[in-house]
Amino acid sequence: MNVDQSKPVEDTTWWFFFSMVFFLLAVCFLLWGSWAKPPWMSISVANGDVALLSAGFTYLFLCFLRIKSRVAKCIFGFLWLLFLPNVAYLFTDLGHLPAQWNQTATASGRMLLLVQYLLLEWFAIIMFLYTLLPFEKMIDQLSAFKKRKVLWLILSNFFVAYGTVLGRFEHINSWILFINPLTVLRSAMHMFVSFDLLGLTIFFGLLFNCISFLWRTMKHRTRETKLSPGAMEAHQETTGG
Repeated sequence: MNVDQSKPVEDTTWWFFFSMVFFLLAVCFLLWGSWAKPPWMSISVANGDVALLSAGFTYLFLCFLRIKSRVAKCIFGFLWLLFLPNVAYLFTDLGHLPAQWNQTATASGRMLLLVQYLLLEWFAIIMFLYTLLPFEKMIDQLSAFKKRKVLWLILSNFFVAYGTVLGRFEHINSWILFINPLTVLRSAMHMFVSFDLLGLTIFFGLLFNCISFLWRTMKHRTRETKLSPGAMEAHQETTGG
């Protein structure tokens, strides 16, 4: 039976278009804020700049995953992994919102504050999903991991959560590893004996898994709706559906 699927495809296309426009607007806003430094800007632009750097290392690592040079893969893989939590760190900036809200007296000022955080968090979500791509690519390349892909993706999100809490509450950034590695080691070990930090790691791990698997579900449904009726029937026959 032929089903008209033009509407869901059209809806998906518009959703993707507006998402990318909003994301590009957020990027331009952060870049402009780091250059102009307006006095009314309340969000941390520096964290957004480091997140962009993390996205750059992600792109380079994805490129080098396609070649056979193990040295290049190790170098850019290490840099990607080192800066990866900086993107997820943007989610913790929401903790500054309540205090800034109380300090803002006017309605227009509070509206401007909400717009800033809305742009920042949408930027964080898109960048977070992008910087997780190497995990999925590496799992697909390793047959031993591919059989339990979902499990490894869940563990990957908890690893990112661990790095996020380490940076936010232990004040460890990516640069300290080169300057004072012993401090990083002590803080990393302290994470395992602090119930508060472990609880925060579990919380952020669950949050990151919800974001990433929600995106995977939406992506798979989008891919299905883009199939023509004939292709859908052929796909069902191939998969036994």
